[in-house]
Amino acid sequence: MQKADSVDRASTCPSSKDQLQGRDGTIEFDEKGDRKNAEITIFTMKGGKLEPIAVCRAARASPSPTS
Repeated sequence: MQKADSVDRASTCPSSKDQLQGRDGTIEFDEKGDRKNAEITIFTMKGGKLEPIAVCRAARASPSPTS
């Protein structure tokens, strides 16, 4: 918001032309400013340690390879 000098969503959201280099690769956005191919890992706590139980990608869930 500071860089755009605006609080307007259209001014502050990434566009489909924006690409950022992230730790694990290129981050891209769709025409609404949402991340393309975003993924999230769901964890559970077992014996005081975090264990992955699923990976969600593009509105689909798949079991963790350790499940």
